[in-house]
Amino acid sequence: MNNRSSKFLDKVSHALNAFKDKISEYIYGSPGESGYEYNPSMDELSSEREEELIDWAARQIVKRGLELPALSYLEAFRYYGYVIAYLNILPMAPILDALGINASEFVDLLSKRGNVERIIKKIEELKEET
Repeated sequence: MNNRSSKFLDKVSHALNAFKDKISEYIYGSPGESGYEYNPSMDELSSEREEELIDWAARQIVKRGLELPALSYLEAFRYYGYVIAYLNILPMAPILDALGINASEFVDLLSKRGNVERIIKKIEELKEET
């Protein structure tokens, strides 16, 4: 590998590490002495809050007529909620925050087993009502 390629890879690596740090800071807060400290309260969504988030997400999907793509996507990744949460919600975090929605709550919601299924059922339920 030549010197030019090496410098380019170093820059890419540095940029990815900076992005990872920003995401970690967004999720976990400022770094402590031993690195980023996990906030355990984020995992503890109340069942009422879970239901509110599921209802909100399903209503937004149905309101915009996105039932088919949303259901297809959720069905395909039903058992990978954790992956969906981190790969799709975090890049959208600034948009969700602008809408007054805490992105980390959606990450926690989708990471919990069974909630993707609950969203699917709620979308189908709302679709039948309209």
